[in-house]
Amino acid sequence: METGFQLGVGFRIFLLLLIGARFGTTSQTATANTPTSIYLRQRDTGSRGIRVVSGTQITFDHAGVYSITFSIQFSNTDNSIHDINVWLRKNNEGSAGNVPASDSRFSIIAKHGNVDGNVIGCVNFVLPVVAGDYLELIWATSNVAAYIHAEAAATSPYAHPSIPGVICTVVQVASA
Repeated sequence: METGFQLGVGFRIFLLLLIGARFGTTSQTATANTPTSIYLRQRDTGSRGIRVVSGTQITFDHAGVYSITFSIQFSNTDNSIHDINVWLRKNNEGSAGNVPASDSRFSIIAKHGNVDGNVIGCVNFVLPVVAGDYLELIWATSNVAAYIHAEAAATSPYAHPSIPGVICTVVQVASA
């Protein structure tokens, strides 16, 4: 979306807003203590200049500074608390691509009675990228009982919309 506004006499600034939103509608599991890419399966139809390649690579068509925010629904089916870590990886399939200081640890509460433990993890990053760069959300769980939970819409015991396992929003906040 391109918008313009007047800034004094004779100066006009144009803002090209690049946004992308992705979400996962399927639960995701991983082997314990194994870094695993998070899948982003659905796309907001308003996404421009930001694509997801191979289901996990948030790819940037334009250089700039971007705000990357994720929200992940975690669940735990075990009677003990388990940890899940989530971090960013840039342009690489190995630990050499891990973005410094981007790891977050979430302790997923234990199952209580017949109700699984649930936690929503939400983090925001602001990072510079160049055209063609890609970022991935990587996660690791300390136990397979703790996983990324998605749920279909329901009508009982009350009507509610679906619960996406992952929501990831990317917005350009400055040009290169």
